[in-house]
Amino acid sequence: MELHPILTCNEARAYEERLLPSAEAVAVAMQRAGRAVGQAVLRDYREIGRVPPALRLLVLAGTGNNAGDALLAAVEIGRCHPEAVVTVIFVFGQNAIKSQCKEAFMALASACAGRLTVVDGPGINCTTLATDWHIVLDGIVGMRFHPPLRAPATEILGWVNELGHKVQLRAAVDIPSGLGEQPVVIHNESVFRADFTYATGIVKAPVVAKENAAAVGRLRYLDLGFFKDEKPDAHQNCYVMPDSLINPLRYLRNPLSDKRTYGHIFLLGGSQFMTGAILMAIQAAVCSGAGLVTGMVPGPLAARLATVVPESMWMPLPVQGDGTLAMDTLMIARQDLDRATALLIGPGMDHDKSTRILIARLAREIVLPMVLDASALLPDVMAAVIGRPKDAGAVICTPHWGEFSRMSRTEGDGAPENTELMEFSRKHRVVTVLKGPLTRVSDGTKVIYIPHGGPVLARGGSGDILAGIIGAQYAQHPKNPLFAACRGALWHAKAADLLAQARGHAAVRTTELLDYLNPVLREQQY
Repeated sequence: MELHPILTCNEARAYEERLLPSAEAVAVAMQRAGRAVGQAVLRDYREIGRVPPALRLLVLAGTGNNAGDALLAAVEIGRCHPEAVVTVIFVFGQNAIKSQCKEAFMALASACAGRLTVVDGPGINCTTLATDWHIVLDGIVGMRFHPPLRAPATEILGWVNELGHKVQLRAAVDIPSGLGEQPVVIHNESVFRADFTYATGIVKAPVVAKENAAAVGRLRYLDLGFFKDEKPDAHQNCYVMPDSLINPLRYLRNPLSDKRTYGHIFLLGGSQFMTGAILMAIQAAVCSGAGLVTGMVPGPLAARLATVVPESMWMPLPVQGDGTLAMDTLMIARQDLDRATALLIGPGMDHDKSTRILIARLAREIVLPMVLDASALLPDVMAAVIGRPKDAGAVICTPHWGEFSRMSRTEGDGAPENTELMEFSRKHRVVTVLKGPLTRVSDGTKVIYIPHGGPVLARGGSGDILAGIIGAQYAQHPKNPLFAACRGALWHAKAADLLAQARGHAAVRTTELLDYLNPVLREQQY
């Protein structure tokens, strides 16, 4: 599985100097970065709506390569939208820009002749500038920056940040201006507040730092092929997952394969008042490549759910008088799970004591590769996981922040530190998929960031769908839990991106995610 290292700004600068030893190599990389940023910005703008023909684009340009990337991104946007109107503010003055930046500006001046306005930053009166922009591109300073930011950049950033919704999309090129290697107290005039940050070639450590999340917005990694021949050591064992992980799903399947080739996932869950969660997990498993799917649900639900997902097999489980699963479920599981290659437990299950005891016994005694989600993410269940036989299949856990706090017995429901995430995964010998604005996966030795997804996932049921996708991948790759977890999380997050681009954030249903799993595999690769 290919992983790309996250580096500090100093490490990234040293690596780029080795990788791009000449001005010509830098120019080629800058062209690729600018084109990739431009295309990505236009894709992400679709989450707002159709890109208007007379797009109003503001570029905040510094003096160096970061400004050059932003200017070339504007060239790409102007190429795709020939009526776009572009304004460039050279924050430190046009006369201060360096050679690579000058070449990028010449390209923009040629591409947008008659549609380009240039403003010098020194002495600027921001109140004379337009206040409504479709897109603002931040290319003032990049990874070479050391705080504090100086005037006139502070005045210009304060003005842009105060515009609020008068700017529809704020995009930072590589790293928001004002962020550097050392943490800073973020004020409106000190750091560009991005909706999206487009990491070009290398993800730098400041853009994944928890304290910088409000300035970074949503991280997007633009893979420029920097790690084809050499991969330096990752900063604090942190990596980013490239999109290439799902490329094999785009290939033709083996013509000699059959349904048994692609695994058999059993999903155990559901209860009288939470039918939807297990249903969504099963639908996701069916839609994400598993050869065989079996739903293990309380008996009264089985016939009803079978009419909704006829592609799945169904196993009715005995219930007690109060509707909760009977302990006989354990005996049934022991008898019938010999056909499975992986087991998912948890979506929609009750929280009563007997169900918790049942889940803990299943987690300890069933040796199949296992995914634990939702109601199975409990401290006593995690204690049972530690007691699994040494030859048992590995366990994947899929908590959000609150569930992680509950199962790890830590205080608060905020984002745990990477060290805490790795320690938990190492102690319990699990792969943890920590859901959040920037999902992280850890096997105890490293942390892997998934640079996709967004607020469209902030609704009930999205985690059940993720669990089903991961379960289906794990059933196909039962010896590789980290691979299954990362591929499932990446596929789910990229489907969320396409859903948001097609339908926006607010007026969608969670199950619409399923409709975009297939388009992810057929989207154009950049």
